[in-house]
Amino acid sequence: MKRRSGSPFDYDVGDKADQRREGRVTRALVPVTLAIMVYGALIATTILNMLVSGLPNPAKGTSAWQSDQPFPMIPVASWLVIAVSCVPLLSTVLVWRSVDERHGPLLTNEMTFFFTIFTVMPLGFAGVYAEPSPFQNGDQPWGWHWIGSILALIAGFALIARRVTLRTTTVPQREFGAFEAERIDLLRKARTSRRVRATLHERLAEVDAREAATTAAAAAAAAERGAGSTQTGV
Repeated sequence: MKRRSGSPFDYDVGDKADQRREGRVTRALVPVTLAIMVYGALIATTILNMLVSGLPNPAKGTSAWQSDQPFPMIPVASWLVIAVSCVPLLSTVLVWRSVDERHGPLLTNEMTFFFTIFTVMPLGFAGVYAEPSPFQNGDQPWGWHWIGSILALIAGFALIARRVTLRTTTVPQREFGAFEAERIDLLRKARTSRRVRATLHERLAEVDAREAATTAAAAAAAAERGAGSTQTGV
């Protein structure tokens, strides 16, 4: 069993079989991270296309400055966006049988990505990159990129269904005392705060000292109560 960091995304993992299940969950969600990175690259490509083409305004047929480069210099094809939008469906299928109640916050986090990034991005690309289609954005036809939004919505609603039907975990979850919870919180903060990292050992030592003093005081009080009970019995 590993110690939790206090984050809902970090939880106890049990035996070897549970560790293998956990590995499957982790691997199933890696494509989502890669797909988000691909969307980041496509956004950067779109910004480059607009800058090189003088920030064109297709609705008015004007641009912010004169440019001989027609838009887009680097097209973002709809098939590429649709392929990236298949990743949420793939991850949902792969993760379906391996998750339990411990993974609730993790699935909620993934749903947030599906309903925001993976739903909005295809619509944006469809409005920017024209392709022959029966759908119009003013005088400019919409690209077929919007199909990716439908795929993302299907994956998102499927993940909601899985989220509300999670089975109870068989791995016992540990309860931490106040001092242990304080140590975990310090370790968590040290990951992102340089100031906390610089004084981490001193802070942990202070927590240990307070815990030892509290334990000693409790032991002394128990001993005193025991002595009092003995005298009363005599």
